[in-house]
Amino acid sequence: MDAVTVKRIAGRAWRTAGGGEPLDLELVSGGRVLMTATADRPAPSGLPCAFEFRLDGGTAAAIGRRAAHLRVAGETRPFAKLHLPGGKTVRAGRRVTLVSRTLRAAYLCRLRTEFMVNRPFGDGEGVIETVALRDGVLHVRGRSRVPVTIRSETARVDLAKSDMEDRAFDLRLTGHRLLWVEGAGLPLLAIRLPAPRFSPLATVRTVVDFCRIPFLFGGNLAAFLFRGDAKAGDPIEAFLLRLRPASEAVPEVVPGLFAAAAPPKPAPPADIVLPVFNAADDLRVCLERLARNTPPEHRVIVIDDASTDPAIAPMLEAFADARPGTLLVRNAENGGFIASVNRGLAESRGHVVLLNSDAFVPPGWIDRLMRPILDDALIASVTPMSNEAEIATAPVICCPEPLAEGQAEAMDAIAQRLNPAAARAESPTGVGFCMAMSRRWLDEVPRFDTAFGRGYGEEVDWCRRVGERGARHLLIGDLFVEHRGGGSFGPEKAARIAAASRLINDRYPAYDASVADFVRTDPLIGPRLALGLARAGTEAPLPVYLGHRLGGGAEHWLQDRIARDLEEGGSALVLRDGPEPETVAVELYRAAGQTQAVLPLAELGGYLGAAGRKTLIYSCLVGARAPLDLAEAAALSLGAEDGFRMVFHDYFPLCPSRNLLGHDDRFCDLPGAERCQACYDRLAAIGETWPPGISDWRGRWHALAARAGTIEVFSPSSRTLVARAWPDLAPRIALQSHRLAFLPRAVRPAPRARPVLGVLGSIGFEKGAAVLRDLAAAPGVRMDIVVIGKMDEAYAHRGIRVIGRYRREEISDLAEAYGVGRWLIPSVCPETFSYATHECLATGLPVFAFDFGGQADALRGAPNGHLLPRDIAPTELAARLLAPPPSDRPAERKELTA
Repeated sequence: MDAVTVKRIAGRAWRTAGGGEPLDLELVSGGRVLMTATADRPAPSGLPCAFEFRLDGGTAAAIGRRAAHLRVAGETRPFAKLHLPGGKTVRAGRRVTLVSRTLRAAYLCRLRTEFMVNRPFGDGEGVIETVALRDGVLHVRGRSRVPVTIRSETARVDLAKSDMEDRAFDLRLTGHRLLWVEGAGLPLLAIRLPAPRFSPLATVRTVVDFCRIPFLFGGNLAAFLFRGDAKAGDPIEAFLLRLRPASEAVPEVVPGLFAAAAPPKPAPPADIVLPVFNAADDLRVCLERLARNTPPEHRVIVIDDASTDPAIAPMLEAFADARPGTLLVRNAENGGFIASVNRGLAESRGHVVLLNSDAFVPPGWIDRLMRPILDDALIASVTPMSNEAEIATAPVICCPEPLAEGQAEAMDAIAQRLNPAAARAESPTGVGFCMAMSRRWLDEVPRFDTAFGRGYGEEVDWCRRVGERGARHLLIGDLFVEHRGGGSFGPEKAARIAAASRLINDRYPAYDASVADFVRTDPLIGPRLALGLARAGTEAPLPVYLGHRLGGGAEHWLQDRIARDLEEGGSALVLRDGPEPETVAVELYRAAGQTQAVLPLAELGGYLGAAGRKTLIYSCLVGARAPLDLAEAAALSLGAEDGFRMVFHDYFPLCPSRNLLGHDDRFCDLPGAERCQACYDRLAAIGETWPPGISDWRGRWHALAARAGTIEVFSPSSRTLVARAWPDLAPRIALQSHRLAFLPRAVRPAPRARPVLGVLGSIGFEKGAAVLRDLAAAPGVRMDIVVIGKMDEAYAHRGIRVIGRYRREEISDLAEAYGVGRWLIPSVCPETFSYATHECLATGLPVFAFDFGGQADALRGAPNGHLLPRDIAPTELAARLLAPPPSDRPAERKELTA
């Protein structure tokens, strides 16, 4: 969370005695002292003075909408009432810039234009054909024969390897300026899109929406324009840029998925319609599973659609002989899938199950599949979850994945444990690979429409037709049926799907929108996630990461680990703080895509139990409402064979000030218990979920760490600090090195009239924003400061040039372009590991940093590293930075010991 800064409150004549002596001031809310600050009063007493309170995220959240007051320490009556902004305060000039940029972005969101590109990439292995900009989204169409990554300036899509020789794609990416195509880690093509042309329609649409803002967001507009409250401007920006609320972005599970439920009642006799055409290998497994897992009272109607494979006829005859009551029908000529299904439906008497010959049913399947139809006469169709079943696909919706031996059984074992009431959802259509059909609605519409030719789309049409008569369709998550997919249709499958889609859209114009809405909200996200975890547990011990939402080095490490897990053919699960209290956001990563959900924290154990073997890895929970509750809930699910590792990306388990900056914004170096408690009381308002004392906080984290097999740190200084806080766990502390996937090349700086100091990364207060501001404002400083990255606007200075976001591959180019001759790592806290420091060192330029933390550890081992005293005045800092780098490194540098 960005720090909330309240600066330079002045204008009152102090009436207390004491001449020019400093005053101790207190920030009070709800009758409790939250923070203290010292104000230096000029003499004589009575003149205004300036001071500063920096509120961390915990303090700001604790204040919330309540009033906060200022008072002199020792007095009971406050002298000022503060109206805290909801977020970062934006200066007046910056507000104008933000408004203009937002309006330009809003115009682009309403612009519709198309570019004919026809740009090949690789050695003729693919082509970008057209790019259309519609409502702020790039529609990129083309073809590729190889796996590639296509990205814009704000989004990326990975095209996996296809079995087809030449794969067409139609992608959606945010952005409007640039497109890149990359393959095997190498750039293949870069396209700079033409500047958007003027559009009267887009202009009118933008102006109309802008004029609606005072009526829709009047209070927010006033707070932004007159107080500079950036948070108040967020809803306006979301409206203009047509952004969905975060709560809509991640589906929420239906509670009670793992609640106990009564077993299904035996289903009355049903007819199983099984069309067959070739695909002998799949058919053999299908018949074997049917015979083994289907009670004999259910009749199987097999329609052989003139199969040409000689193995089919004897296989079907053997099945019919072994299962009395089986009806075997043979078509004299191949009429296609729909004709075969219609012939089977004509022979049926009761409820029907339409089953493909490449679908393999598990034990107890038909009772679970038929249960909704028996419970509700309005239910016309029921479809189970599968690995390849469009909107019924699990774990990644609409992303099919083949199954290895035993995985289907493991996934259905979890499906049987799910509560049917929480594991079903109404859907726009059923999916015909394994679909129960009610006799009541078959009597209304007894046949599939032969206008769909030889197959595909016919079940959608049937579902929509009975739906217009009042019928409903369900997908259920308490049954999982394996599906191989497309074995009977061969290479013509893609053409059939395209033709069927055109016909469906002509007949039912709202169908695509209803499917898109189902995919967006995904009411079956709970079963999808549970089944995905069951599958992941069959592949290898599932890594379960506890992560935050703040980005930075911890998130970079986490994404790198996830990529490695996927490269090794496995999965990865990430747990983060949920959007509401007592919730957890869950992200299941697989090669096919992601499954994301929000679920109650109390139900986390049920989902993790579905995964079987797992390894819990604490990465970072800074910013979570109740980090200990989340970590303890995850640890509670660990079994005897599960592992647990704790990784120190910051010092959050040692202190809520994750960077060990005390209430005075200075590195505390972990003092004794009494001083720690005094700082803990002033550091932040402690909510209900936070322990009352630092000993309780550190003790609960210690109990978690004691269960860990290893405690990983990334620098010698981190090892020293963790061992000082938890000396009994020192033997478990392991010093690991980060895997740096990329380092910049050496930089050749061009001569400049004024020295240029480079700063790399996202620079807030902790990363040294105040240091840079004071350095730029120091008298007599003759250097340019360039921040390659972002910087907190509260510390902006005209002597600091901020470049903005960058890619690692651009660091050296940007350093040369701006003439950087030396680097400064201005962090005022000890970093556990600093990617920026290693990246700066790789350029070969002199690198300066203060003498503590992982940044200092990195500089000690580098010939171009130079350490600075912690407490150094801005003018002296400038002198050290401008002095020629020493030719020899000092021999008496202090080494940190474990």
